[in-house]
Amino acid sequence: MTIAIVALSISFLTSCYLFAEWIIERRKSARAEAVNRLLIEMSSEIAKLTDIDELYSRILSYTMRIIQGAQWGSVLVYDPEKGGCVFKALVGYDPKELESLVLKKETLWLYTTNKLSAPAVIVNPAILGKDRLKSQQREILRNSKTLDHKAALSAPINVDGKFFGCLTLDNLDRVDAFSKKDIAVISYVCDYLAMVIKNMLLIDEVKGHLVTDPLTGLFNRRYFSALLEGRCPEAISSDGVCLMIDLDDFKQINDLQGHAMGDEVLRHFSEQMRSRFRKRDRIIRYAGDEFVIILEDCPADRAEGIIEEMRADLCREAYKGLRIRFSYGLSLFGDGKSLETAIAEADEAMYAAKRRGKEC
Repeated sequence: MTIAIVALSISFLTSCYLFAEWIIERRKSARAEAVNRLLIEMSSEIAKLTDIDELYSRILSYTMRIIQGAQWGSVLVYDPEKGGCVFKALVGYDPKELESLVLKKETLWLYTTNKLSAPAVIVNPAILGKDRLKSQQREILRNSKTLDHKAALSAPINVDGKFFGCLTLDNLDRVDAFSKKDIAVISYVCDYLAMVIKNMLLIDEVKGHLVTDPLTGLFNRRYFSALLEGRCPEAISSDGVCLMIDLDDFKQINDLQGHAMGDEVLRHFSEQMRSRFRKRDRIIRYAGDEFVIILEDCPADRAEGIIEEMRADLCREAYKGLRIRFSYGLSLFGDGKSLETAIAEADEAMYAAKRRGKEC
């Protein structure tokens, strides 16, 4: 009787164990299917995006849905002009607290772990790289609760073999929140993200070539036409000033000094304009030696002050023995007056100035 009870107990326990194993396997299978569905959904949605900043946000959102241990997350992208990484997407954090932060690659947790060579789980990440952070940076991170995390899953984003950025998921409560399978998933996501980024950058480069003058690097006539016709993504959204500019006696430079020198003069003149006006101002090579500048939210006296200062500098300092002179016209747009009308008025004013004669 006792032997029978023991046998039944063993049989029951074995059945419970097998049932538990079956439940675990079913859950694993269901989780795997859910992950696959999310990856397919992510790929389908990401393929439709054209804005790279939205790409960062969507990728982060999907990755956090796929990897269960993720509570907070971020995408950092290296900015060459700032010499460090800036946050492009955040979940859980307050963007206002981190928007001004620029982090050197050497201060990143993943750099301290493996020099950004591969994805990794980082336990108690706050202790890493603390000696490389400036006191102000550390204070910002402390205030944002970044240093309170128990674990982080971080992966490098490499485009064409070069470090582009970092995708990081955080858990505030558990040091064991992420597994080896999570490392494999985030590695796949970052490889996919790198491919999409590369394609987006190539498309932007092609678009840039289509609307950029190859000699001067300024916007070209195609861009100007798209702007007037409302086909430009960066549409005019406020009142402002337009300038029409024409170089004086440029034909003589080409005839007497050669077209190579003429090209150098155009490049030099373009650089003079680019260095004086704001990055947001549209500087366009309209034709051979004619240029258009469109300045939104700019008073007429400020625009005229900049162009007159440039005229004085070019008159005072010869470029390779040549005095670069130009005529210009100015007109306002907005408040009921279209940009096309303002351009026509500025063009007329420019030719009137040219008829009056050179001023240096």
